[in-house]
Amino acid sequence: PVIDLVPALMLFLLLAAALALGTSAAGSGEADRKNVLFFVVDDLNVAMAPYGYPVHTPNFARLHAQGTMFRFAYVSVAVCSPSRTAFLTGLRPDSTRIWTIGPYFRDKSWGRGMDIVTLPQLFRQNGYNSTGAGKIWHPGTPSGGLSSSEGGGDMCPQESATANCSSPSAPKLGSWTEPHFFCDQFVNDTVQSPRMQGWPCSNSTWPSCGWGCQQSQSCIDCFIRAKSWGVNGLAYFATECPDECYPEGLIADQANAALQWHADNADKGPFFLAVGFKRPHLSYKTPQRFVDMYPLDSISLPVHRTFPLDAGVPPIAYKHSCMMGQTDVTPYGFNMSCSSELCTEVITNDTTIRKLRQAYYASVSFTDYQLGKVLDKLEALQLHKNTVITFLGDHGYSLGQRNQWCKCNNFELTTRVPLFVVPPQGDPGYARNHTDTSLVESLDLYPTIAELAGVALPAHQNLGGESLVPLLKASRHIPAQLGSRTKNHALSQWARPLSCIHHHNCPDGGGDPSQADALMGYSLRVADYRYTAWFQFDYAKNEPVYTNISARELYTHVGDDGGELSGETFEMENLAEKEPTVVQQLHEQLVSVIKAALVPPVNN
Repeated sequence: PVIDLVPALMLFLLLAAALALGTSAAGSGEADRKNVLFFVVDDLNVAMAPYGYPVHTPNFARLHAQGTMFRFAYVSVAVCSPSRTAFLTGLRPDSTRIWTIGPYFRDKSWGRGMDIVTLPQLFRQNGYNSTGAGKIWHPGTPSGGLSSSEGGGDMCPQESATANCSSPSAPKLGSWTEPHFFCDQFVNDTVQSPRMQGWPCSNSTWPSCGWGCQQSQSCIDCFIRAKSWGVNGLAYFATECPDECYPEGLIADQANAALQWHADNADKGPFFLAVGFKRPHLSYKTPQRFVDMYPLDSISLPVHRTFPLDAGVPPIAYKHSCMMGQTDVTPYGFNMSCSSELCTEVITNDTTIRKLRQAYYASVSFTDYQLGKVLDKLEALQLHKNTVITFLGDHGYSLGQRNQWCKCNNFELTTRVPLFVVPPQGDPGYARNHTDTSLVESLDLYPTIAELAGVALPAHQNLGGESLVPLLKASRHIPAQLGSRTKNHALSQWARPLSCIHHHNCPDGGGDPSQADALMGYSLRVADYRYTAWFQFDYAKNEPVYTNISARELYTHVGDDGGELSGETFEMENLAEKEPTVVQQLHEQLVSVIKAALVPPVNN
């Protein structure tokens, strides 16, 4: 009977609809795979408007408005190469054995370097077009290059300089889908890339040494007219040369070209695009209009030029000034001040200090402007609705506070960085214009980006961070939404020679802890304190000698809101001898954190 056909017909229609819906969902799921735009900036501290500084940074504020700003974010090591190795692999320095500039993590890491999956590599392995422009890895030998400063970038690490890494027979080991676009800058105004320096295999085919940016002849002529071309040793200099004469402008242009290509070739799959700006790294060189934003008499001086004489800060905590040898700094109020074997470099000339700060702020604004160009392009192409955006500095930076300049120590100013995370703007489930005050680490970016993009983490890799996604949710105020986040601290470390215990003659690089007399300073940042202990380091066992402690530091951060005066007023006095109970508690926690981090990079 006809009536008997109705249930069968209904069942058929339901099954057909379900099948069509499933096919559509699968198709849309593929089409909706999240892109990733990953920004990193060299030597960038939190001197920007969203963190309370009088620095013109509308595009950093734009990132804050679009997502979450983390007010207290910290790196593993306060210098370029080991810091970048940590957050690009998701592994702590004791796992990769990369503590300073020089070694390549593929050659270290307890012989398991080739098994490590880097963040861009993870996306490449998941069908993404993974590309990079500017300084992502520290160039040269620290990332597999053929010289100390050229190439590398973790491309095709088992191949020779002329090998074709994209050939079917080549091992798929590097971070990138295509050659990395290098673009750095020497202090003499020449952009630094294999292409500009004419390094072998410097074209754009596929060399393991990469290719990169190149200045036009008109740019070279402009720098020659400004009398800065080929001049070394300048800490700062401004010209009327166009943005594209500097690496920041060239990197932004390359990033925009990559975004345009992806928009025109959407069928090629989603992208992971890493963009690494150079400034505000020394030398602080920018177009003049950015310096003009900061009249010299508006630049404040450090509140405290030195530590108080009774501050109790051990000599090993300091570093020597990166300004030593800068021809426009050392003749003007730069001298050595020594007391009880503790020597520090002091810039006594107020105008020199103001000019250095002015040039640094100008460099930050210059980079902010280039960031805006890339964000504008992303939005013009309508890619922002489906793109995860992250932004961080590779480490912090001191600008004369307590007579500390630049980086290379365990203090708050050098380990703390700006961090912004912007989930796809088409997703209403995430908070916008939010400031999070949790203690987080750059290591947390690896699992965060993977989760936001829906990419599975490498199961064999012992990642050191935790996903920040629960803190990004619009429902984050509900305790249940915090998920599995258990970390309430940040860990940084710095290696020093034993001689630093007694006098301030500590090299920037700190020395590789393979030295027989090496010390490792582990610094634990918790809500109200920073506690640092300097241990003898057993390189063979890859761990500190817990019973051999050369110095301890304890600084209060009670009331620290992370604003402009944070770096000026906190960590002024070492309280280790005055607060033995706090020291004991934090030392136990520090040792526990260190031991938990002493794991191989990957499991067997």
